[in-house]
Amino acid sequence: MISKTRHIILIIIILKGMTPNLFSQELKFKSLTVEDGLSNGENLAEQRINQEIIVENIQKNIELNPEKNNDKKSILIVDDSEDVRKYLKSLLIENFSISEADDSKAGIKKASEILPDLILSDVMMPSMDGIEFCSKIKSEWQTSDIPVILLTAKASIESKPEGLEIGADDYLTKPFDSRELFTRIKNLID
Repeated sequence: MISKTRHIILIIIILKGMTPNLFSQELKFKSLTVEDGLSNGENLAEQRINQEIIVENIQKNIELNPEKNNDKKSILIVDDSEDVRKYLKSLLIENFSISEADDSKAGIKKASEILPDLILSDVMMPSMDGIEFCSKIKSEWQTSDIPVILLTAKASIESKPEGLEIGADDYLTKPFDSRELFTRIKNLID
């Protein structure tokens, strides 16, 4: 519900000709400030471009994620293992709208486009691990409020404190009990 509220507020701000002040990486939507006129020396053309980008992202979210309109919460699964993605999807598809990404870079792009209600990400992935992925998700204002659950094999359990320090909302060790997964998801998005 937070993402829908954020979209509505941004649309109202833009339609009123005001500029959202989004320069803080620590931005939580509760602390959004709005200024009339120019913001931090931006010229009017730059402001309009920024506003158009925001509107474009909102439109993409509506087009790419129509399931959200059915009040079904959305989950993005980011894992390089197709088998794990299929397994998680089979567990969750009945109750949630599921999107998938096969690596962290695709996950960042997909998360920015669809703004899911929750992200499930593997820790061990090539090119960018789940810790760095979570850090990037939490540092972008558009995705910073999306809960992230990191999934890890027992061998990488030592990365749990690091993941929690950079902003992961929860951690699950594979193999996990499906009831525990559902409980943790419900606790974060309800």
